[in-house]
Amino acid sequence: MKNLFMIFLILFLFLFPLVNYAQTFLISDLSECNVISAGIDTAINQFNTGITDIGFCRNNKPAKRYFNPIKDFTNDPDLWISMNGQLIMIAVVVILFIIIISFVSKLRNLNKEVKNISEVYKNLYRNQTVKLRKDNKQYQKEIEDFRKLEKKFKNLQKVNDDLKELSEKQRQLQEAVENMKLGVTITDIEGSIKYTNTAFSKMLGYKSSELFGKNMKILIPEVLGEPNTYKNKEVWQNMIKKNAMMKKDGNLISIQSFSNLIYSEKGKPVAIVTSAEDITERSKSEDALRTSEENFRRIFDNIQDIYYEVDIDGTIKEISPSIKFITGITREELIGNKMASLYFDVKQRNNFVSALKKEINVNDYEIALKGKDNTSIPCTITAKLILDQSKIPSKIIGSVRNITERKRAEDKRAKSMKELKIANKELTDFAYITSHDLTSPLRAINTIATWIMSDYGDKFDDQGKEQMNLLIGRAKRMHHLINGIYEFTNIINFTGEKISFDMNTLVKDTIGRMKLQDNFYVEIKNQLPVIFFEKTRMEQIFENLIDNAVKFMDKDKGLITIGCQETRNNWEFYVADNGPGIAKKYQDKVFQIFQTLNTRDELESTGIGLAIVNKIITKHNGSIWIESEPEQGTTFFFTLPKKEIIKK
Repeated sequence: MKNLFMIFLILFLFLFPLVNYAQTFLISDLSECNVISAGIDTAINQFNTGITDIGFCRNNKPAKRYFNPIKDFTNDPDLWISMNGQLIMIAVVVILFIIIISFVSKLRNLNKEVKNISEVYKNLYRNQTVKLRKDNKQYQKEIEDFRKLEKKFKNLQKVNDDLKELSEKQRQLQEAVENMKLGVTITDIEGSIKYTNTAFSKMLGYKSSELFGKNMKILIPEVLGEPNTYKNKEVWQNMIKKNAMMKKDGNLISIQSFSNLIYSEKGKPVAIVTSAEDITERSKSEDALRTSEENFRRIFDNIQDIYYEVDIDGTIKEISPSIKFITGITREELIGNKMASLYFDVKQRNNFVSALKKEINVNDYEIALKGKDNTSIPCTITAKLILDQSKIPSKIIGSVRNITERKRAEDKRAKSMKELKIANKELTDFAYITSHDLTSPLRAINTIATWIMSDYGDKFDDQGKEQMNLLIGRAKRMHHLINGIYEFTNIINFTGEKISFDMNTLVKDTIGRMKLQDNFYVEIKNQLPVIFFEKTRMEQIFENLIDNAVKFMDKDKGLITIGCQETRNNWEFYVADNGPGIAKKYQDKVFQIFQTLNTRDELESTGIGLAIVNKIITKHNGSIWIESEPEQGTTFFFTLPKKEIIKK
């Protein structure tokens, strides 16, 4: 309503000027009609020429007459309408035009307002968009910050998990270090002990608590060197060192150690970690091995025999320098060449290789090496085929010995043996001739002398009787000497049959045959063995040893002790007596043939009994010796190898 009122007010304000304009236009242009225009105060202000028809003149203004349209409309509406119909229509049109213009203006204003509102909303939208974008950026930043926080949280969580894992690994590592067989210690950079594992403490005889806080100087006295510190890191860092440490009991042990610095996160050295191993026994073994290797090298370089090592294809990998002294070819010339080039006879080499393939080990196989001057050098070769883990032959090692001198000696020995055999035959023949051809005349001389003494003894004076008795004694002695020579040559040239027998029975039977006097007592100290030997020769041994004890006994009561003991390789027998004893300087002499310590006139003896004993024992690879002191009795010891007296 308010808007409508404003419209009518506007129309009213603009209507009359418009009507007046219209009246002027109408009055001037529409002459056919009588037109009079009056103002609101009813005074006539305009009229056209048509008023002349009703008694008005344009030049002469009529008397003033007021035009009152309201009064005229009231007095005669129809007339008023008929007179003002066009004016009304124009007014209506104008009003409508004004309304339209007003509406258009309103529309324009409305459109402007809409534009303003749109602009406001655009600005608002723009501001809101900017704000939203800003808020979105802030939100995105907050989201990014949140994501960063989330990532940091996850990282922290991962760090926490890593710390837990690290803590567990650290615990496992500490437990592993604590239970290591290798000794581990951690010190500060000045050498003060901060940690030792069980192995380190035990290795030095301490408890870990006893070492904590102590300086390494208690383990490494000044005489042994300086402990590891930061100041002397150049002599120990990242190095394997061998030195000595002192145990709690004061004994020294050999140590092999490896040390390194521990740094803080800022790169500052904070500690020294050392691993140590007791190598005392290993050092002894290494020293022994080194000594052995040095000895082997000295032997290798100076040995007269040839040591060699060849591949399975026969290529020489190593050979001792002694090859030069035997063949004239140097070691350097042979290494890398074939072993076959050293053989004088290819057939010999092929036979040797065949034997090696069959036996794997071949000892003292006779071959001939080829010298540099193409001479034949007699040698013996020893070889061993070395197999790898798969039992496949990998190399051959062995030695070669020059037997040139041995061959010469063997030839000489063979010649000597031949000569000895001839000499023994001649000696046997001589013994036979002596025992048969000389025994009969001696027996005849003895018989005649005995008859003369029997038939004419009363005819001789004392000196004659003494001479005749001396003749009879010398004949008997000569007879015993001849028999001794015969027995001695029989021992050299003849070997009897070996049989098994009990030594206890043999000794008792021998004593029984000898018919010792009552003042002699023979004691068998322990059980004697059963042996496989020439029984007659064993009887001769004990008979001669017992007879020697009886013959030289100087005590009223003679005691003879017989016994034995078993050693690793031999049986050792002894015959002891309580006689006068034998001085050391005569102990070797008694085993020589025809040697006696007393003159034969003082004590009748051929001096061949102990020589026979010695010959029997040495012939069977045994040995005999005397242990005696003057006036302390005599003990004869003799040994026989088990392989000689045990039945195979």
